[in-house]
Amino acid sequence: MLDVGAGIGALSFELLAAGAERVTAVDAAPAYLAAVREEAGRRNVSDRLNLVLGDFVSVAGEVMPADVVTIDRVVCCYPARLRADAASRDAEMVGGSVRSRLSCRRPTCTDT
Repeated sequence: MLDVGAGIGALSFELLAAGAERVTAVDAAPAYLAAVREEAGRRNVSDRLNLVLGDFVSVAGEVMPADVVTIDRVVCCYPARLRADAASRDAEMVGGSVRSRLSCRRPTCTDT
C-alpha cells in the first residue's frame, strides 16, 4: 500500500491495523514523518512501514510499486499538469487501473 501525502500517518495506521501487510508513507514534511516514526514504534509496526521524505511527484520513481494507492487532499493542490503526471505514475504503480476522484475543498488550493 502506498500513502501519498501521509501526514501524521492516520490512514497508514488504520490500514495496517485492518490487515495491510506493508505501507509506504510519502510526505514532504520531515516533522510529520518524525511523528509517524514515533507512533509506529509505539504501535510496534515499524517493520511494516517504509517512510519516504519528499514531494511525491519528485520521488515517485523511487517508490516501490503498490497494489493500493491512497491520496487524500494532496494531489488536488498541485497545478493540473502535475496532477496528471502523478495520476499517470499512480496508474503505472497499480497496473494501469486507476479510479480517481480529484477534488479540492480547501480555499488555499488552486487549479492552474
